[in-house]
Amino acid sequence: MLRIVYLTVADISGKNGQGIYALKVLESFAARENVDISVICPKPRNCSELRNIHQKYKFDLIHLAQKKKDRNVIWHFLVQIQLIYVLARMGRKDALVYSLKPMMFAPILYSRIFGVPIYLLVEGLGEKSIYIITKGLLVKIGTYLLHLNIKCASKVYPAYISAKQWADRIRQKKDSTLIYCGVDKKVFSPLPKQKTEKLTIGFVGSFRKIHLLHQLFKAVQCLDIRLLLVGDGAEKSGLEQLFNSEKFKSGIIFLGKMEQKALPKFYSKCDVMWAAVDTNHWGIPIKCFEYLACNKKVIYTYKEDFKFIADNKFGFLLKRNEPDEIRSLVLTLKQKFEKGLLKGNTGSRAYVLKRMSWDMFPEIILDDILEAVK
Repeated sequence: MLRIVYLTVADISGKNGQGIYALKVLESFAARENVDISVICPKPRNCSELRNIHQKYKFDLIHLAQKKKDRNVIWHFLVQIQLIYVLARMGRKDALVYSLKPMMFAPILYSRIFGVPIYLLVEGLGEKSIYIITKGLLVKIGTYLLHLNIKCASKVYPAYISAKQWADRIRQKKDSTLIYCGVDKKVFSPLPKQKTEKLTIGFVGSFRKIHLLHQLFKAVQCLDIRLLLVGDGAEKSGLEQLFNSEKFKSGIIFLGKMEQKALPKFYSKCDVMWAAVDTNHWGIPIKCFEYLACNKKVIYTYKEDFKFIADNKFGFLLKRNEPDEIRSLVLTLKQKFEKGLLKGNTGSRAYVLKRMSWDMFPEIILDDILEAVK
């Protein structure tokens, strides 16, 4: 039986991409037979999903100090001291699996002292995160540690193409293995499309600048369509003020937060889903794969990882993310809708589940670990 430590310093109770990614990776490993997994994570604020997974699969669970807020470089640094103690008590294991985050040096010490190989998940471009959360000398220290983690890993698993290019450049060899974020196929399955009286564009997620909702609002202000928005975040009040202060021909409905299991029913009320992101953003929204798993058309931003959307006619790619480009696209969609020509996807679910399912996520990593311990 393989003895594996899975470590995350993300808030596993968070409903953002990092929290969902950490929880789903944990569950995908815990569900594997012949794997004895020990999990280390910050104490969650409230996470019934983690409790349910723990009760179902019965693994060792060690909590670190609770994460009070995201992107706190001091917390990231101080928690490494606690990690040294926690990992030392683990002793020798077959593998240490963890996501690359700022200021991580405890896993490298553990790996060197106990001879435990590192299998590193790279879900973002850490160098860009460092410049957002800190400055000065800490930027240099953080960047050095990011590079050291990547160089010390036995294997590296980036979540998208630009992250792979970054990791390969640091390792000076093209040996990293691309593993996209997954989709929970049990939760995200298609439901029959509900009839809509006018073109309806849906969005699910955090109300942050990177999701370009202000640009979307400006683009559709004079169009007779409907926007349905699920989620919360820093930009929500500004968007509500914009909607209330300007004359909008579009109907815009803020629906608040919604449980994951309710999302496919929400998708069925929408003709197209909004997934566009700032071109300078270095991540990949899991929500885009979830939309596609429900056979929904999507509007996304042009990136190499997502060329398949246009190639397979699963949706539409924006090049500039400017209101005039968005308005032109929405006008085209509105015309198609009014002529009854705007249909859902028929093959996007099969495409996504073949390449981006959480069920298959651990297989590549476990195969690499098994090969190493032979």
